[in-house]
Amino acid sequence: RERERESLPTFFTCDMSVPGGLKESQDCTPDVQELLDSVRAEAQAKAQAGGWNGIFLEFTGVSYATQVVAGVNYFVKARIQPDKYVHVRVFKGLDGAASVHSVQVDKSADEPISYF
Repeated sequence: RERERESLPTFFTCDMSVPGGLKESQDCTPDVQELLDSVRAEAQAKAQAGGWNGIFLEFTGVSYATQVVAGVNYFVKARIQPDKYVHVRVFKGLDGAASVHSVQVDKSADEPISYF
């Protein structure tokens, strides 16, 4: 099957990953950082509502993975303080509206992003 893909022109190839599956993590892009910036206050409020007693001194995307659904789920590792990280799940609908689904606090720099 890989040989078939190699023989096709680039515009005929596609991502063969499982539909609905979480794609491999990659470094954050300016677009993902813009998405994070748009939901910063909501993410902090959701973390605090869950019992976390802190504030985001920064909200810098480090890495992310996506899941295509009826829109896109973004699973993002964000630095909130030196050596402190959170994982944020942001849903961006087909209409372009973004909302925070959930936040995991007390994450480390080397902890991989996984589905939550």
